[in-house]
Amino acid sequence: MNKSIVSLVSLLLIAVLFHNCKSDSESTQTDCTGIVSSYSSTVKAFLDASCATTGCHNSLANSGNVDLSSYAGAKAAGTSGKLVCTIEHSCAKKMPLDAQGNAVKMDDAFIKLIKCWVSSGMPQ
Repeated sequence: MNKSIVSLVSLLLIAVLFHNCKSDSESTQTDCTGIVSSYSSTVKAFLDASCATTGCHNSLANSGNVDLSSYAGAKAAGTSGKLVCTIEHSCAKKMPLDAQGNAVKMDDAFIKLIKCWVSSGMPQ
């Protein structure tokens, strides 16, 4: 009987943990309805203006070994997860930085555009 109780409790615990993980991932998904983004048509302009600037993430500086001035570099950052978590401020490194070196969160529309681009497979 004790084995049955332990098994039942273990199954319930696993079910609760699975449900919590599923709920967390579902709540962080972005609704990309109506957003069509490709690197060349929308993403490049935003990255060039905000990230791939002198001294930051261009081909000459590539701070943190991240070059966002090309499709290949942006795709690599998107694939690794660095791009989204960095601009979303959900990982240790947060970008962009202000003149004093403090992290400043980007506009929600920009973050959504990037997240939708990444989730759609990062089309060129």
